[in-house]
Amino acid sequence: MSDTQPLTSPSESSVNRSSAVDLRAAQERAAQIAQAGADKARGFFADFKAFINRGNVIDLAVGVIIGASFGAVTNSAVQDILMPFIGLATGTQFEESLVVIKKGDPPPPYTTRQQAKDAGAITVNYGNFIQQIINFILIALVLFFVIKAYAAFKRRPKAIEPTEKQCDYCAKDVGLKALRCPFCTTWLDKDVKKEEESNQGTKVVVRP
Repeated sequence: MSDTQPLTSPSESSVNRSSAVDLRAAQERAAQIAQAGADKARGFFADFKAFINRGNVIDLAVGVIIGASFGAVTNSAVQDILMPFIGLATGTQFEESLVVIKKGDPPPPYTTRQQAKDAGAITVNYGNFIQQIINFILIALVLFFVIKAYAAFKRRPKAIEPTEKQCDYCAKDVGLKALRCPFCTTWLDKDVKKEEESNQGTKVVVRP
């Protein structure tokens, strides 16, 4: 009994080749998409790193933190120090001062805004509004003085480094790095001056 091998028809061979070509094209396309995604990711992180390195982000973060802390201090100063005196003068908590424009159930008087809200009343909370205005004025005043002080410090002229020095003998201005005065020819460098004086003081004795 002879072994027989199955024969592949031309149509099946062309289908297999077409499938292989399509698979290769799909792989190349996937590789291109992956490479493009990697390039975009690298570009994004490079831009983000450059943005961070500018220093503006750190300055902004510090400004936001200091601003939030400053706002809390100002609110505390108004609510805990200033408003109690106003409340003592008016006999009520000024922050809770309100005008009822629609009664609720139970009817007024309401001692706090929350009490009026729970009763379903409609109120004009002028006390809280005035307190927020006071907060704004205090913050604006402090910022004004801070900005004025910063501007005055920034405008302060920098110390100018000297570029000339005065000759000790003729009182003329010469270059800071000059070793010898161009006017009176005096040596300005102490080491060179000592060497010159020692050379001039050396006498040459000639024997007859």
